[in-house]
Amino acid sequence: MKTASQLIARVLIDVNKHRRVRRDLTSTDLSLAMYSLRGVFTTTLPVAPDAWRRHLELLIAGIRPAEHDLAHQPLSPAKLDQILTTKDSTPTNS
Repeated sequence: MKTASQLIARVLIDVNKHRRVRRDLTSTDLSLAMYSLRGVFTTTLPVAPDAWRRHLELLIAGIRPAEHDLAHQPLSPAKLDQILTTKDSTPTNS
């Protein structure tokens, strides 16, 4: 069975081949974007159950092909793993 990160990496290869996403998009970018939906969904559910849909639209718009690369570097896979496996999801500065 493939892990989520392996599946995301596979999807990224396919969409890059067809130039459907920005060229600097990484698998950690996609993982973190999907993880961010969790917080939006949990926070908005009691008041605005569909608010996550707008957040998802913004995320999708942000990964579309762009003329210039983003100014900041993506998370490393190790740092993403640390974030996703830490109980309070607060990374260290190492």
